[in-house]
Amino acid sequence: MNYDHVIAFWNESGTIILHSENICGTTTTEMEVTVSLEGGCDPCQIMQTYPNPSSTELTVTFKEGIGTALENSELHSEIVLINSNMRIVYSVSTSDLEIKIPTSAFPEGLYYLNAKNKLGTETKQILVKH
Repeated sequence: MNYDHVIAFWNESGTIILHSENICGTTTTEMEVTVSLEGGCDPCQIMQTYPNPSSTELTVTFKEGIGTALENSELHSEIVLINSNMRIVYSVSTSDLEIKIPTSAFPEGLYYLNAKNKLGTETKQILVKH
């Protein structure tokens, strides 16, 4: 079946409720699930960024391993900063756990920071304001 809309709700008791709607009507489905996070992920982020808004420099700090035995050299990260026109304005490939991105030459506005490494992929909104 093709549904026009599917909305998923998750509550802390471990139930996922799906509401789906198409021209035939609405259906609701409930599923019991178990969600577990390895390594005590709190919160589940692979990076932290500051300051946000940024005026001259944005610092990106990556978490080490999150419960795994990753060495710094194994934590290779790809970072891309994209402007609101979806153009890449900065990219780097690094094994460093902290990098600094100069933002003083960037026009003010909203940017998207994408990071990918062995721990996962994460996107954050970054505001540049001078």
